[in-house]
Amino acid sequence: MNSQIDRLCLIFRLSVFYILILVSAQIQAGDIPTLEPVEITARSDNLIGTASSSSEGTVTKMQLDTRPIFRPGEVLESVPGLIVTQHSSGGKANQFFLRGFNLDHGTDFLTTVGGMQINQRSHAHGQGYTDLNFLIPGLLDSVRYKKGPYSAEEGDFASAGAAYLDYVRKLPKTMAEVTVGQFGYRSILLAGSPQIGKGNLLFGLKLREYDGPWDVKQNFRNFSFITRYSQGIPDNGFEVTAMAYKADGLVTNQIPKRALESGMIGRFGSLNPSDSLDTSRYSLSSQWARKNELSLTRTNAYYVHSQFRLNSDFTYFLNFPAAGDQIQQEENRNTWGFNSSRSWFGNFGKRQMENTIGFQMRYDNVDPLGLSRTQGGTPIVKTDSNGNLQSGTVR
Repeated sequence: MNSQIDRLCLIFRLSVFYILILVSAQIQAGDIPTLEPVEITARSDNLIGTASSSSEGTVTKMQLDTRPIFRPGEVLESVPGLIVTQHSSGGKANQFFLRGFNLDHGTDFLTTVGGMQINQRSHAHGQGYTDLNFLIPGLLDSVRYKKGPYSAEEGDFASAGAAYLDYVRKLPKTMAEVTVGQFGYRSILLAGSPQIGKGNLLFGLKLREYDGPWDVKQNFRNFSFITRYSQGIPDNGFEVTAMAYKADGLVTNQIPKRALESGMIGRFGSLNPSDSLDTSRYSLSSQWARKNELSLTRTNAYYVHSQFRLNSDFTYFLNFPAAGDQIQQEENRNTWGFNSSRSWFGNFGKRQMENTIGFQMRYDNVDPLGLSRTQGGTPIVKTDSNGNLQSGTVR
């Protein structure tokens, strides 16, 4: 019985082998249409001797260009393990999560753009506030990241990790892009980098507007602008960069389940159609670096003027049944920063060695900074549920 089964298995295998030979011959003879071979090559950097751990890396422009990005802050999702979400619509800092950390709006994750620290040391909306909506993702050159415990090299906000973003110095060609989508989405991008003298003048302008699927249209509008003059390369050259960003519109928030189930509002409805956002950011920065076989020196300085005003309502009519619970968070900020470091390369016995000293400085001047009780976006005196008058200024 076993010998018969063995013979049948042998006959089956020989039949399959014969069929494969016939199919192969037909393919080679051109009887069956076939596709051209496609070669797929992964992109990687050799970080041995450069990175101190496997949780460091660099995301290149080629990798960034292949990622679909709807909100500018999503460029940070190129960092493995980092999740970027949003609430209260666009124009406001995203919510970040990394390796079990709820980073809120950026606390514990240092983020810089062109040497400028984006995290706010204090903010009307929360410590560490990291608003990346001013970015033009298509012009970014790379994202260098580190994940892990605090390091003096990163400084403040780097408890969970850090990301260093920067724009390109030169584009391969001038570009113009127009995008149209659903729910009133429209955007225009213009960019180029003509050569001027020994350097290049990068410019980029992006205009965007979006209404969304909501019953109360967001009417969200924003523009981002960058111009940069640079010479040389990042490790041996200099650059001067100016950026501008402005955004405003109505915002969306969570809605009560009972209001939805009762039919008071629909899934895309709102209980406070005056919730809104108005924010802007203007900056001037510079970077300079010199490198030779023995040392590397880096210096960068920046100035940022930013403004933020958010009207939001999380409890609706819980505390103030007549006027509603809407609040306004507002600030007007001027920031100056300076960073400098020098590294020496050498040997300690048979081992290569690098010693670095550095200096970091930042000064923030905020006026005004406040939290107010508002109705329709205007601070007013309110009567609470106990009939007591409450000032329009909370603190």
